[in-house]
Amino acid sequence: MKKKNNKNDLSGMIKELIIIYQQISKDKNIMNVQYYNENEIANGFTLGKNLNKINENNYCEKINQIINDEEYQLIFIDLSVITMYLIFDNNKKLVSSSFSFIPYSESSKIEELSRYIRIDYDEKNKIEFTHSLVHTHIGPCKNNIRIPVDHIVTPSEFVYIILKYYYQDDSDIIKKFKVEQIDKEVLTTSEREKLFISFNKKKQI
Repeated sequence: MKKKNNKNDLSGMIKELIIIYQQISKDKNIMNVQYYNENEIANGFTLGKNLNKINENNYCEKINQIINDEEYQLIFIDLSVITMYLIFDNNKKLVSSSFSFIPYSESSKIEELSRYIRIDYDEKNKIEFTHSLVHTHIGPCKNNIRIPVDHIVTPSEFVYIILKYYYQDDSDIIKKFKVEQIDKEVLTTSEREKLFISFNKKKQI
């Protein structure tokens, strides 16, 4: 992976979204990729839409709403989607992000819901272990497990994770896909002594 030196600002994220569009829009698993430009930024320096209220009770309704309203960042040929929501401060530095992979389903069966993945970065609501600064949700249920992550995940990292490990994509497009990283320690000393998710930050994929 290509190391990123704290370029967690608004322009850096927009450039990364454009690179994602340019590099993987022709991947066999992807139907469409959208990206934002600086003229599409909402008031308060946000990109995307907050869709965290998706749960086991409204899952089917929400996924269809996201597709119909085109509120996704990527949509796959099986109608599953990736959504992204990023918040920046007045200096245009990233302070919160939420990346979701929402598998398409016409039912709310547990085996379908268990494939849902979300990775959040949330400085405001940080609680050691129970709500780590960066954490992964597995499943959309209210009391689902949260696993700490050792750094702030970028849009390209999340897209790569889904294509590589969910769709098991081994195409040349994915092999050449440039994954950016933010090199910033986010775990507490106690969290680092326990279970957490880590990505290799020393090698280019």
